[in-house]
Amino acid sequence: MAEAGLFAAYAAIGTMAVAPIYFGSFSSLDRLKSTHKKKRDHDEFTEFSDSEDEEDETEAVSTEDAYMFPVYGSIALFSMYLVFKYLNTDWVNYLLSAYFAVLGVAALAQVGVRI
Repeated sequence: MAEAGLFAAYAAIGTMAVAPIYFGSFSSLDRLKSTHKKKRDHDEFTEFSDSEDEEDETEAVSTEDAYMFPVYGSIALFSMYLVFKYLNTDWVNYLLSAYFAVLGVAALAQVGVRI
């Protein structure tokens, strides 16, 4: 009986990890296609356009940034390894608690400003 609950928990975690990536990838493809269509339609009628400041530019990752992702990831993972290896568990808990407390206050402040 306990194994069934464990398998259900693993299935739920796996589904929650894979589903956003799967649906997000298809959503990004639709946005990319619509952006190219808007750009093509915009290029056909540029001489009739009244406003030139309405430029919808898509952001893309440059090649240099893409090459640096593994380097930054390695630095982050190695620094986390050093923190967990050499710092006391209590200090790590204090740091993480303070980090999430500051982020929570900032998020609530941002929501409060919008209301």
